[in-house]
Amino acid sequence: MKRIYQQGRAAFKTASGSPTPENLHEWRKKAKLLGYGLELIKGLGIRKNSRMIKGATDLSKALGDDHDLFMVKTALDRENRSRPAPDYASVAKRISARRAKLQNRAFKPGAVVYAEKQGRFGKRLDRRFRR
Repeated sequence: MKRIYQQGRAAFKTASGSPTPENLHEWRKKAKLLGYGLELIKGLGIRKNSRMIKGATDLSKALGDDHDLFMVKTALDRENRSRPAPDYASVAKRISARRAKLQNRAFKPGAVVYAEKQGRFGKRLDRRFRR
């Protein structure tokens, strides 16, 4: 769990500085792993886990939708190059606007989920496992 959290935190920082589709997708994968791991240890009674699980789930969903739209836009770009469509620009603009909203929706819980330094996160988990 410590390593998953550390990797997710690093992916969050990378995506924050450079929100490319690749960086966002990598961050999503790490957030999903964190959410799954936290679900598995949910019974340990760590109160913060519930908030972290919800945050990881929310940001994973937003980043997944963002990635789906990126893939749709990529396909539309290819199609438009071979057969230009008069409404392409307006559709592309709407997709870009929606992606920006989804990314913003992901970064808010991401900042909460990954606010804790890795060492503190690990110590909190260790205390619970010892109990």
